[in-house]
Amino acid sequence: MLRRHFNRDECEEIFKKHQIYAIIHFAGKKSVEESINEPLKYYENNFIGTFNLIQLCLKYNVKNFIFSSSCTVYGNRDDRPTETEKMLFPINPYGRSKLFIEHMLRDTAKVNIDFKVALLRYCNPVSAHPSGLIGEDPFKKPTNLFPVIQNLIRGTLKEMTIFGNDYPTRDGTCIRDYIHATDIAQGHIIALKIFEKKMRNYSMRIVLFIIWELIKAILLKK
Repeated sequence: MLRRHFNRDECEEIFKKHQIYAIIHFAGKKSVEESINEPLKYYENNFIGTFNLIQLCLKYNVKNFIFSSSCTVYGNRDDRPTETEKMLFPINPYGRSKLFIEHMLRDTAKVNIDFKVALLRYCNPVSAHPSGLIGEDPFKKPTNLFPVIQNLIRGTLKEMTIFGNDYPTRDGTCIRDYIHATDIAQGHIIALKIFEKKMRNYSMRIVLFIIWELIKAILLKK
């Protein structure tokens, strides 16, 4: 699982050597822009990789599966239905790969009674562990806001572009939702406890920011 692409044989060796209680599935490609330009890479790595992982879970009797999904499965609907499941309409290959995996896990759980699934959807994970030992540092040119701001602070980026100035907000920039990386980690731990208590619902905390105000808040603390 340390490779950039899923290797079933290497992964199976882990299943053979260890008695696994649960899978917490964070692995996957996650760039919307890249998924549009290279869709098959996302379907191969995200969808087929998870397909192989589910097969190994069933083969080695791993009964608990937590999937790190994404709010990109909702897409951009104008009618804003009140029921969450009616909002599912991803508009790019990345979002579709996540939704396909959700369906695959649900269908698997329907015919395998002991196989429990938790699907956690959230937007824009940001920041790092308080120790500073674990954090986001993309190999390629970052497209997410926080790594771009970090590069601006470091001096590796001279300027950044803010898109849009006519949104119905105080300064005209759009609102984005973020969730701290440690909150996500805690959410997955709670999902494990939900399996034990046979509970079904857990909502994560999401924080909303106006883009320009967020940038000013970070740069002023430099």
